[in-house]
Amino acid sequence: RTVLDSARIDGLPVVLIGLSLGGTSAARYAQRYPGDIAALVLAAPILGTWPTVDLLGEDTLPDLAVDPDLLSRDPAVAEAWRADPLVFHGAYPRPTLTAIDEALRTIDFDHPLGDDLPGLWLHGEDDQLAPEAETRTGMDRIRGLNFTEHIYPGARHEVWHDLNAAEVRADLLKFLDRIG
Repeated sequence: RTVLDSARIDGLPVVLIGLSLGGTSAARYAQRYPGDIAALVLAAPILGTWPTVDLLGEDTLPDLAVDPDLLSRDPAVAEAWRADPLVFHGAYPRPTLTAIDEALRTIDFDHPLGDDLPGLWLHGEDDQLAPEAETRTGMDRIRGLNFTEHIYPGARHEVWHDLNAAEVRADLLKFLDRIG
């Protein structure tokens, strides 16, 4: 809550935006503090059933790291990801996967978001890191009646940085205009 409180500007609505695992955190925040935000935007969130946590059943986890070529159809996105020293390029450690699994279960079995919270779900149809069908299982559990979704044909995980990023940003701006 401290970070969100520091971002508040008098008179302006607070819209919480989360991408990928940030979408997981944003969804949980919206469940825990429903009156704190004016709207919620989830871009390629990891919700519902995420196949990567199935690896927890293995005695030894495979050395499975994010394949940057799956982030976007724009090769420059993968190149920038590989070159970024602030990006963790290793495999998920067991405690991290366990925490993600626990978060997904908590979100799934807690209360849905209220119908009065405007929400926007943006997802690439070809997202292999957080498959749309798997995410939908979680979205259908938590979304209220005031949620809009856009599934972009051919787009991958980084919807803000895929070839159709202008369309994604335009959809976000239309949504924000409705919020006020």
